[in-house]
Amino acid sequence: AVVSTQSTGYLDIRARVNMELKSDFYCYDIQCDQWNLISSDTGSEGGPSLIYDHQMVLDSDLQTIYIFGGKILNNSVHRSEAEYSGLYKYHIPSNVRTVLKPDNDPMLRSQFGHSKI
Repeated sequence: AVVSTQSTGYLDIRARVNMELKSDFYCYDIQCDQWNLISSDTGSEGGPSLIYDHQMVLDSDLQTIYIFGGKILNNSVHRSEAEYSGLYKYHIPSNVRTVLKPDNDPMLRSQFGHSKI
């Protein structure tokens, strides 16, 4: 696939026309030296849709990953307006995803292409 900075998404339109892209999620097992699929589509399970340029942070005490912002990579090549992801958390031991702020929430200034401290 060709990387693009077009407002239509991260992948060049020609590479996405006939592709059904989903937001898969993997965990790396260091001892077994292998990737294990946690979810084939987090968007259909209450987590974020397929996104890029988002931020993630791990709270090791709570064993929770927080995912914020980024652009939503829509399968439609005809979207003219960018959509931005909200704020989600993923509790590792229970495999539970929670929406803290929904996508395109006007009260949340989701962004992409930068880092959060």
